[in-house]
Amino acid sequence: MRAPGSAGPSPSCSRLAYVSRLKGGWDQVALQRYVWPWAKRTTFAHDSYTCKRFSYTHPFPTRRLEGVGNYVGSVVSMGAEVSSPCPLKCRPANHTDWLTC
Repeated sequence: MRAPGSAGPSPSCSRLAYVSRLKGGWDQVALQRYVWPWAKRTTFAHDSYTCKRFSYTHPFPTRRLEGVGNYVGSVVSMGAEVSSPCPLKCRPANHTDWLTC
């Protein structure tokens, strides 16, 4: 374990599991490779952008709000937000007019 205030993972942390939050993306790779093949038929997952790539997902039932911090895992202090339109296929059937979902 590292002392408080130290940068980076502890020496015992696997290099495979650590990615700087400035780079991002490893969580999605790990989910796709290791979790999704097992979980896709035993879970109820919401997906707004990659529903074409992951079968058995469902649209979110509520519209995404605009602004910083509008997704789970966003880093508000870095101004993280999603503003690009979601694919038509990923939108709820009764709300195909929603651009951000």
